[in-house]
Amino acid sequence: MRDRTTEGFTGDVEREKSKSSFFLFRAEESAKTRRGFTLIEIILVLALIGLLATITYASLSGALEKGRISRAQADLSEFRQAIILLEHDTDFGPGGFDDMGSCIANSPSGSNEFTLDSGQAGLITDNGVSGWSGPYIGSISKDPWGNDYYFDDDYQCADGATGCSGFITGGEDLRVVHSGGPNGSGINTYELTGSDNVVLVLCVHP
Repeated sequence: MRDRTTEGFTGDVEREKSKSSFFLFRAEESAKTRRGFTLIEIILVLALIGLLATITYASLSGALEKGRISRAQADLSEFRQAIILLEHDTDFGPGGFDDMGSCIANSPSGSNEFTLDSGQAGLITDNGVSGWSGPYIGSISKDPWGNDYYFDDDYQCADGATGCSGFITGGEDLRVVHSGGPNGSGINTYELTGSDNVVLVLCVHP
């Protein structure tokens, strides 16, 4: 006759062993899960974060630069409207240069390159030309890069300049208003290649 008491006790022991093995297995798995990242894994994660940050920064910088160029172009268009009003009243453009439409050459006194907020330009203050009844624009701020806007009677376009599409690089004298762009090139600073100027052409000298 089998001893049911002994048999039951043995079964209980086996079940307890099974439970202990199960919990020991779970504890080991949990310990493995909590062990943390290896040095290589941390380096890979940091490298990925750096790559994503670089891509985001480059994209954002490009968008901001395009926005600055668009603002400069809008400013130049506003200056052209002011020049039209000046010429309507005085028959002369900035600096005493005449015929803004056809660029007929004349040689007024003074420089042929100057900032648009200067007295010589005549857009804000009287430049001594008969018929002046300005100001023709409320104010002339700096360009988006913190530099002056310019009038230039013998500007020559260069590769890369915004607003020079269709004009021969270094081959035509143009009457323009312009910004020196991100690098801030100004009066008598000519870039025949790689220019970042923002230009609005008023006319082409015959």
